[in-house]
Amino acid sequence: GGDGGGGGGYREALIPAEELADEEPVVVGQGGIGVARSDGGDGGPSSFGSHMTAGGGGGGIARAATNVVIKYPGSNNGGGPGTGAGFGLRGGNGDGPWLGGGGARGGRGGASQFGLLQTIPSNSNDTAGANSPASNYGGGGSGASKGQNNTDPLAGGNGTDGLVIVEVWA
Repeated sequence: GGDGGGGGGYREALIPAEELADEEPVVVGQGGIGVARSDGGDGGPSSFGSHMTAGGGGGGIARAATNVVIKYPGSNNGGGPGTGAGFGLRGGNGDGPWLGGGGARGGRGGASQFGLLQTIPSNSNDTAGANSPASNYGGGGSGASKGQNNTDPLAGGNGTDGLVIVEVWA
C-alpha cells in the first residue's frame, strides 16, 4: 500500500487592471501520475502570468509490506501556498496506508480547496484493491492497496489537474 498524493495549493489575489498585460499566460498544473511499486509523481504548479503561482501536490510514498499491522502517518506532501500577489493556502496532505495482517488499504488522496479527501475501499487478502483517482480540481490520488498474496503491480490513483479562475470586474 502507499500514501495518498497531496492536494494542490491555492492562491487568490485582486490585481489592478493597469498591472495586467494585454495577454497573460495561464498555466494549469497537471495532476500527479500514480505509479506501481514506486513513489507517485508530483503534480505541477498552476500560475497566472508572473503575478502568482500555486504549488502542485507531492506524490504519495510507496510503503514496504509488513506482517505487523501498522497505520503509517501521511506524508507532508500538500502543495505549497505559492508565491506572488494575494494570499495562499497549502493543499491537504495525503493520508498514510494501513498495512499488515494479510491486507492493506492505501492512503486517501489529499484535499484541495475545491474538494475533500479521496476515498478508497479496503480489500481482501487475494484481491487487488481498486485505486482511486482524485475527483476534484487539484486533488491528490489515493494510494494503491492489495493483499500480501497478490503480486500484481498496482498503481495508485492519479491526481487531478489544477484550476485557474480569472474574473474581470468592470
